[in-house]
Amino acid sequence: MALDLLARIAAGDERGLDRVLRTLQTLEVHPTLGLFFSWYSTRGKPVAVNRSISSVDNMHLALALWVVAHDFPGTWRASVANELYSRMDFTPFYRSETGLFAGAMAFHPSQPGGETGAWSVDTWNYSYFGSEARSIYALAWALGWIHDPGFLDKAFSNLIFETYSWKDGSSVVPILRTWNGGAFQLLLPEMLLKESLYSTELGVSARGYAHYILAEQKRLGLPVPAAFSASDAGIMGESCGDRTDTACYVGEAGSPSLVATMDQDLENPALRAQWDAVFTPHAAFLAAQVAPELLEKPLEDAQNLTWRNEPLYRGGLGWNDGYRVKAPVDGAVIHAMLSLDQGMIALSIAQILAPDGMGPSARALYSDSMVRTRLREFYSRVDAKLSLR
Repeated sequence: MALDLLARIAAGDERGLDRVLRTLQTLEVHPTLGLFFSWYSTRGKPVAVNRSISSVDNMHLALALWVVAHDFPGTWRASVANELYSRMDFTPFYRSETGLFAGAMAFHPSQPGGETGAWSVDTWNYSYFGSEARSIYALAWALGWIHDPGFLDKAFSNLIFETYSWKDGSSVVPILRTWNGGAFQLLLPEMLLKESLYSTELGVSARGYAHYILAEQKRLGLPVPAAFSASDAGIMGESCGDRTDTACYVGEAGSPSLVATMDQDLENPALRAQWDAVFTPHAAFLAAQVAPELLEKPLEDAQNLTWRNEPLYRGGLGWNDGYRVKAPVDGAVIHAMLSLDQGMIALSIAQILAPDGMGPSARALYSDSMVRTRLREFYSRVDAKLSLR
């Protein structure tokens, strides 16, 4: 819903924007934190069916609401967005001793005859910088979600930074490693915050990735860029559990060379077989936002790919979620569309088309002088860390 709000702003769809805001007003949230639950039913009145709470998902929604309030001052939209945004409290996720954020809060339903259900914060933290969750650190600092003067010192002492030194001819280009090596982990924060405005190192990494996937396409003899990311693209096997259809969502997917050295799942043969098996259009579009001149022709060519009369790109609807480049069914179009991936495509295109090269959230953040200053401070620390790699 966060990307949906931003995409509607980019498209000028004010009627749709109002509809989403009205829906958000009806959703049950955590009674004291104002944070949204992970899943709601869509039959009749929305009801929470999974009452766990994701820090990063709520972070994205908080950013989108902040942008609505920023872009429509003095309107009903701003009033609703401010109301929803101002009640969101991220402090239970914050570890004051380390400066890190926890990933989720789990809900424990009450037992018959017992007390009311309760939440507990997970023990794991977003300590690996190479993920989409790094936005929570940048935004928590820039938008003042955490009131700890030692926040940055502690966080940057405990966040883990890694880069992959890719040899591009005679040059060596450092590309930020991500937990799964996936494009959305690498470039979603670029789409939302325009990191390259503030960080020289991340700008080099982002453009390096665009060149890398084209070089890998040539090396591997693929019909599409080697743009791999989580998608609804797995073929039945161990990674799909007990699913009986021909495709399932594979979250552990990306470019093997860019995977975090700490991620041992790449050593699992069943998981490894799926890791770089599917070209995902959203990954290519995320790369195109930083290097549109490089990806224009490859994406134009990809539009024409078909499999058993199923096109990868469906006119009037959009891109199917993937195109297999590995056996057992290489050349297959994954007949599925995910709203999250479509949102990333839409917002990447909006950024490419914008005269200032920014999407709605990046533009709103940059236009606020105080937020801009704090983002520059945050990313100067990022550059200091990455320059040592």
